[in-house]
Amino acid sequence: MRLKWDSFVSIKPTGNKTPIYFIHGAGLNVLTFRSISKHLHAEQPVYGLQAKGLNGKDEPLSRMEDLAAHYIGENLKT
Repeated sequence: MRLKWDSFVSIKPTGNKTPIYFIHGAGLNVLTFRSISKHLHAEQPVYGLQAKGLNGKDEPLSRMEDLAAHYIGENLKT
C-alpha cells in the first residue's frame, strides 16, 4: 500500500476569512506552520504547499516553473 503524499496540505481548513497559504522553506514541509495557525483568528483557514519528494520516492522539483505548475495542479485537485 502506498501512502498518498500531496503537496497541498490543509493545516486549518475551517473558517470564513480569506485563507492564508504558506509555502515551504528550506525544510521543505509545512508542518512547522501548524503552531503559527493556532495563534491566528479562529475563523482563519490556513493551507500549505510542501515540496514534492518528501516521501523519499518522488523526485524533487528544482525549476521554479515546475514547482509552480505542480502546486497549481495540487490546488486544483481540492
